[in-house]
Amino acid sequence: MTHPQNLVGRTDEFRRLCACLPHAPRPAERGAFLIGDPGTGKTRLVTELLRKARADGLTALPGRCSSAAGPVPYRPYAEAVSALSRTNGVPADPELEPLRPVLGRLVPEWACYADDSVGAPLVLAEALLRLLGAVGRRHGCLLVLEDLHHADPQTLAVTEYLVDNLAGQPAALVATTRAEAGPAYDLAENAALRRVARSVRLDPLERPEVAQLAAQRLRVAPDQVPRPVLDRLDADGDGNPFVVEELLAIMVTEGQVRPGADAPATRTPAGPVLPPAVVCSITQQVRRLPSETQDALRAAALLGTRFPVDLLAAALRQDEPAVRGSLRPAVDRRLIRPDDAAPGWYRFRAALAPRSLVAPWTAAERRETAEVLADAAQRAHPAPPGHWLPLLAVLRGAAGQRSAAATLHSRAGRDALGRGAARLAVDQLTRAWDLSGDAAPDVRAELLDHLLAALVDGGEPARALDFGPTLDTLAETLPPARTAGLRARLAAAAGLAGRCREGLGQVRTARRDGDGLPPQDLVELDLAEARLLRQLPERTPGDRLAQLAARAHRTAGSGHRPDQVCAALEVQALAAGRADPRRARSGFEAMLRHAESHELPGRRIRALAYLGVEDAWRRGCAERLHTARAEAARLGHLAVTTELDATAAVLAALRGDHGRAQALAARCRRDADRLGHTTTARYAALAVAVSAAHQGHRREMEEHLSGFRDGTAGPHLPTAVGLAEACCALVEEDRERAGCLLAEAGAAEAAQPFAYPDSGAGSLGLLLAVVDGRAGAEQYRAAAALPQAELRWTGQFLAAAEAVLLGRAGQATSAEEALRRARAAAAPFPLAEHLLMRLVSEAAFADGWGNPASWTRSAEEWFRAAGLPAPAAACRALLRRAGLRVTQHRRGCERIPSTLREAGVTAREFEVLVLLARRLRNAEIGRRLFISARTVEKHVTHLLVKVGKSTRTELVDFARTAGLVPQPE
Repeated sequence: MTHPQNLVGRTDEFRRLCACLPHAPRPAERGAFLIGDPGTGKTRLVTELLRKARADGLTALPGRCSSAAGPVPYRPYAEAVSALSRTNGVPADPELEPLRPVLGRLVPEWACYADDSVGAPLVLAEALLRLLGAVGRRHGCLLVLEDLHHADPQTLAVTEYLVDNLAGQPAALVATTRAEAGPAYDLAENAALRRVARSVRLDPLERPEVAQLAAQRLRVAPDQVPRPVLDRLDADGDGNPFVVEELLAIMVTEGQVRPGADAPATRTPAGPVLPPAVVCSITQQVRRLPSETQDALRAAALLGTRFPVDLLAAALRQDEPAVRGSLRPAVDRRLIRPDDAAPGWYRFRAALAPRSLVAPWTAAERRETAEVLADAAQRAHPAPPGHWLPLLAVLRGAAGQRSAAATLHSRAGRDALGRGAARLAVDQLTRAWDLSGDAAPDVRAELLDHLLAALVDGGEPARALDFGPTLDTLAETLPPARTAGLRARLAAAAGLAGRCREGLGQVRTARRDGDGLPPQDLVELDLAEARLLRQLPERTPGDRLAQLAARAHRTAGSGHRPDQVCAALEVQALAAGRADPRRARSGFEAMLRHAESHELPGRRIRALAYLGVEDAWRRGCAERLHTARAEAARLGHLAVTTELDATAAVLAALRGDHGRAQALAARCRRDADRLGHTTTARYAALAVAVSAAHQGHRREMEEHLSGFRDGTAGPHLPTAVGLAEACCALVEEDRERAGCLLAEAGAAEAAQPFAYPDSGAGSLGLLLAVVDGRAGAEQYRAAAALPQAELRWTGQFLAAAEAVLLGRAGQATSAEEALRRARAAAAPFPLAEHLLMRLVSEAAFADGWGNPASWTRSAEEWFRAAGLPAPAAACRALLRRAGLRVTQHRRGCERIPSTLREAGVTAREFEVLVLLARRLRNAEIGRRLFISARTVEKHVTHLLVKVGKSTRTELVDFARTAGLVPQPE
């Protein structure tokens, strides 16, 4: 069955409905209930089903219930049978003659036979069942009942009877109903439980399906739908096809987007649109509710898409149980739902519902109602709880009280900022700023200070920098100390946005205008300048950094400013990062303790993030990284979560979890693009490149590294060269190129004094040089003395290099111990572990120590399974040069246990061993394998050598112990 092209996102649902048709192969049920909210496409889907039924030769009988004039008994059946009599005529079937008095109320031609005395619903239901059988006897028929939620009790009784008895009839019944509590919904659920009908639910469309629907209407490809248009459709449409189409129609009418492939969006949607059809649909649903429910919903609509019951109760001057009881019918009708993420809150299911409920009001009615509600709520709680503040601000704003609304939004924003809820803080403080145009300069300055801090914490530094001209204007009326603090905020934002020169310009301006200010007024400037100097691509004197950080820490401590102390500890730890990782780690831990003891959630999140990244590289595990990410997400720190996703993606690639690496990188790039964090987006692309390189996919790696050498890679160039390009060269067995790339990575790392040393230039490059004889103990000792030797990725290769040097010096036992440490460190990194085993084995064969044959076979087996033919072939060549037999990989080898495969046991030898374990003689083994007894004896001899046994009896015992045959009970 081909799915119709003009249905979007309903392939599975359409297939399930078609499976109920009489001519479908082995239909499980002949009835189906299509369940969904208003606008989800129920009518569109059954219309397509009716079209298909007619095309397949079935008789289609559509009928619909209606609420326009109240429930009419048997209305959909009368409509369906009337359509039949109009088109095909009533079947002249002798079996239907006795049923004319019953069917007379439905069949116009038989109205004269109608007898009201035989009007029981079940009698009519049986008559309809026989009518359907007669109509569908030749080609089958389909009965469609729409809007069953408007049906009268008699219609529901007949429908239930038909669904229960359709089995064996050449007919199918499909009914649509809303996903709301009521008799029709109960009928659908019970029928599904009894397995006499299937329940097909229409869920909201996902974003890609919304894009596909918009593309159909605009006559473009889905990826050509303008991003601002798709964002608006996705946010306000709730995945509802009806709402999405209505929104799109308004956008087309207003010229925000034009249909056609050559007509992109003319402008970004200026604001939320409210289609009249959507308003009509929602208000009609609300009118059917009890009056007290309507009052509660209209009051809640003034609060937005989410509202707390306690505030609504205070505004309505009712107790909470009464309000919850009033809201229950709206929950049953699926207009609102409890917010699972916030107990005590409710949420409108449709984003446009609040505006639709308020739209019919006049401006005066809206202001008067909002003022009454706000006054009532504040009388109930003169000091309102924190979660009330944004909603009270909305009410004051709707009442036209701009100053009061700005104050409340500002309080809500500061409260959110203190709790670390950065996105909520940005939203509230932005609203306060927009409403405070007439406020005094000092009030505006304080509000701007909080807003800039929220934008920085929320990962929107570019938006913060847009306030530069505003600050220049305000500075004319502000004291220098206040201006210095604001310019420090802008300087910090410039650093996060990668515009360090602009940030340093703000610092110079503040120092010039604030010449002579006391040290306590310059702490923020000192910290901002230190961060900016650290980010500059050229080397910065460490003395200047240390001086700024130490002065800020000393001044903040003496002034009892915990937030500034945390910031100073952060700068000091970052400055110490590469030269002294332990000192940096202790600095971040001190920052974490200070933030927790003084309840500074924003600083705490940053400390957790630093420690998570440090732990990921030092230990090679992501537990602490995931903990920090979850905490940052909970508090809305999108910038921090994005940075942590990038690091986690690179780590997942190194650990061989390539699916997770791809998913994390995709999420990171999406969020980084939204925030404008180009450096973080580049690091996410690097994660995908590392993943591709470790799988030997050179072309994919090069695509994701495109442009990395044009100067825009920032501090990530060493990582790109070392972890991606050099590793890709190694899995291609191009060791010369790998060595050159690692040397390049080392030089790039040295030119970035504050870049995290994670490229492996001084460890993997050293191992290659030691194996090839280009480096010795002196170079190893120098590399092992560096601070980055503590990193797990670095330490694994340094330990392997030590093993090679010890083996070359004749210290076999020490060499094997060093290799054991190298493999333990490499345990999380499968590619690295087998690369170092392949390299160390080469040296061990040459120097005569350890068990290089087993190491090489194990590496070869892993490379072959990973789809890396070049290193697998190199391992086989190494074994051949050592005069050892190479493991075959013909059919049947996958059954050989890894220990035997590493010992060189072939597929044929394994077959002999299995039969030998059953105590069969050579002749019997030969007959079963179609080989001679002499050949069997040769295989037995080879097995004795490979598994280290002396006699045939020992070999049999070994095979039975290995589980090759069941042990006797």
